[in-house]
Amino acid sequence: MKLELTEIKPMTLLDPDTQDAILGGRMTKEVVEMNIDVYNGEVIQVDGVAFAITKAEGRLFIHPFRINVGIRQYKYAFVAYIPDTKELFWFFKGISKTQNRTEAFYIYDALVKYCDTLPTKTIPLLIKR
Repeated sequence: MKLELTEIKPMTLLDPDTQDAILGGRMTKEVVEMNIDVYNGEVIQVDGVAFAITKAEGRLFIHPFRINVGIRQYKYAFVAYIPDTKELFWFFKGISKTQNRTEAFYIYDALVKYCDTLPTKTIPLLIKR
């Protein structure tokens, strides 16, 4: 079975304040420095937007670096990262599937197995939205 991947415009993963900072040219280095102590992981750049890839309980998460980090109710969604082309894609068209962490990990584990069958290196990631 082939899952459809939907392209992500990285700016859509950001809050309005961070979007303004990027568009105003006050981004990446400053925002990364503001957030670097929060995330202990690999930093990647996709279309001028910085993300951290971290590991929790054996699963990989992607976190956009933001100006403001708010506390809110999250649902898990699933992202595919293709390191060769530095592109992000949604699994399931970006629809947040669950608030249940155990269920999200179950879906993530299935996506890892799926990505292992793809011809291009594709890394599944969890994101809280």
